[in-house]
Amino acid sequence: MSKADEKLLTKDKLFVIPNFREEAELLEWAGISFGEEATLKLQRSIKRLAVMSGADSLRFAGKILGSKSDYWIVAGRLNRAEED
Repeated sequence: MSKADEKLLTKDKLFVIPNFREEAELLEWAGISFGEEATLKLQRSIKRLAVMSGADSLRFAGKILGSKSDYWIVAGRLNRAEED
């Protein structure tokens, strides 16, 4: 972890994130699958984003397939005023 990342850490902060593996199983029933490896990476990334951002809650919102790279969308809520 870089020094810049360490400054962003929110220690002793409670946050709510859903179990993405369970949500991925529901999406598979609907015919949408990201694969086991991508699901695990996404779950870890959402948790890291929660810790780094200080968000109260986060949830997976979707995936955009781009021509050069794909974009994973996570929606969240911050319970504090926007920083400078």
